[in-house]
Amino acid sequence: ANLNHTPVRTLAGHSPVEVFTGLPASSALDVLVVPATETSAERVVELGDMGDKLDHLRTSLRDLHREVNDTKERKRLQDMRAHKGTSVNFDVVDFVLW
Repeated sequence: ANLNHTPVRTLAGHSPVEVFTGLPASSALDVLVVPATETSAERVVELGDMGDKLDHLRTSLRDLHREVNDTKERKRLQDMRAHKGTSVNFDVVDFVLW
């Protein structure tokens, strides 16, 4: 696992690989905990179910991206409120030293 598999606060607690692909991020401990087997795990893909699975994936990614965007927007608004300064009390014709 690398940094792209690490959950970050700016992505609402999700990892970049999870937001981009929709797949769960693997852990660095997976190599240590899951023993290697000689048999490979084969998966059979039913093409008839592909449309439903794609619709589910699109819905999941849309919800995930909405959550990330909402989190970023809340953070942006919070930063704007925190850094909002006071209005200045001078005009164009005033002499200002800085």
